[in-house]
Amino acid sequence: MSTAGTTSASQAPRATPGLTRAGSGVATFHRILVNTLFANITSSYLWFALTFWVYLESRSVLATSIVSGLYMLASALTGTIFGAIVDAHRKKTAMLVRASSPWSPTSAPVACSWASPPPGWSTGPGPGSGCSPD
Repeated sequence: MSTAGTTSASQAPRATPGLTRAGSGVATFHRILVNTLFANITSSYLWFALTFWVYLESRSVLATSIVSGLYMLASALTGTIFGAIVDAHRKKTAMLVRASSPWSPTSAPVACSWASPPPGWSTGPGPGSGCSPD
C-alpha cells in the first residue's frame, strides 16, 4: 500500500512560531481593511468638500488647484513618514500613534474656540445680545 500524499499524526506539519490559527489573521486583516477604507473615503470626501467650497467662494480654478495640490502633497509626505514609523516600531504602537495623530491639529483650534467664546455668548440673554424679543 502506498502512503504517498498522506501524513500520520507523528508526521503532521509543525506550526510556525509566532503564527496563530489561519482564520484569526484573516479576520484582523479584514477589520484593518474596512477601517482603512472608511478613513480614506472620509478623508477624501472632506477634502473634496473643502476644495469645492473654495471654488464656490472664490470662483478661482487656481485656488481650487492649490488646495487639491496641498492635499496630494500632504498625503504623499505623511504616507512616507508614517510608513517609516511603522517599519521602525511595533505595528500596534505605530497604528495607535497614526490613529491619534489627527487629534492634535484638530483639538488645538477647538480648545482655543472653547476658551474664548464670542462676546455675545458670555453676556447671556438681554438687550443687545440678539436673544431678547425687543
